[in-house]
Amino acid sequence: MKFKHILALVLIAALVFSLCACFKVRVELPVATTGAYVYSNTASDSYVTQSTAAPLTDATLPTAGTDATSSTSATVPSVTVTQPSSSSVTASTAAAAKTPDQMTSSELLAYFNETLNKVKTDKVGFKKSKLTSILDLQLSNSAANTLVGFVKGALLSDTADETTVNKGEDGTNVFSPSGKPYVSTLTDADITSITCTKSANNYVITVAVKSETNPAANGSAMSRGFDFMTVDDVVNIYAPKVGATVAEKDIEVVFSDCTATLTVSPDGKIDNYKTYVKGVMNMYNATVKKVVTINTDLAITLASTTDYTNFVY
Repeated sequence: MKFKHILALVLIAALVFSLCACFKVRVELPVATTGAYVYSNTASDSYVTQSTAAPLTDATLPTAGTDATSSTSATVPSVTVTQPSSSSVTASTAAAAKTPDQMTSSELLAYFNETLNKVKTDKVGFKKSKLTSILDLQLSNSAANTLVGFVKGALLSDTADETTVNKGEDGTNVFSPSGKPYVSTLTDADITSITCTKSANNYVITVAVKSETNPAANGSAMSRGFDFMTVDDVVNIYAPKVGATVAEKDIEVVFSDCTATLTVSPDGKIDNYKTYVKGVMNMYNATVKKVVTINTDLAITLASTTDYTNFVY
């Protein structure tokens, strides 16, 4: 009987041993001096010792497919945050951080355009005062000199222009260029210079526009920032005023020394805006009728200064 018990125990022990061999089960007790053991789910069923001083975290657990050696060196990757270099900052961002007197020419012109265009888009209130004068008048026919006074009077009889636009009103047809949705869309190619100086706390920006002969009503430098006379204006407005008849092909209008000056506060509000337009109106082979008919060439130099003040935002 005892023999049978002993034989059964031997068989059970053999079965347990064979099972352990088949499933590769190994049990190791933690050692208090070295810390707990962490299971690593690898093909070799290895284990990794973890120090008791540091708690277990996902960052310290080895990942699948690593061996015991590589898993011990697993660390959380460090992240270094760096600021973009100055070269990566956009031009608009750089310009926004500058005062007008620190801007490049292109930045200053963009600022000039943007500040002025708000007058129309935001319906800012203002007062307009325009003064036109004759700087020079020449007639090729000496007999026509008797008409000088008449010509001057005819051209300047209705040039006085003073208008007030209240805040909230549409000033599109009052603020130069008249009828345009903008005040200035001047480009670098349209100007000869742009400068900025300080006056007390304000900035004074002055733009000088390139000379143009017979500029078009659209698409010219003059059309992008000024009210001015075109060849059509000479035919339909100015020539009839002085009693002259002239063919369109015999008309030449030359603009030069035209400027726009903007005085703006540090917060971008306009204190004053002034435009100066000078043009020579040449009419060749003109026929002037005043009591008698006189054939002559006319060269009339006109200058208009327009002041915009009393801005209300």
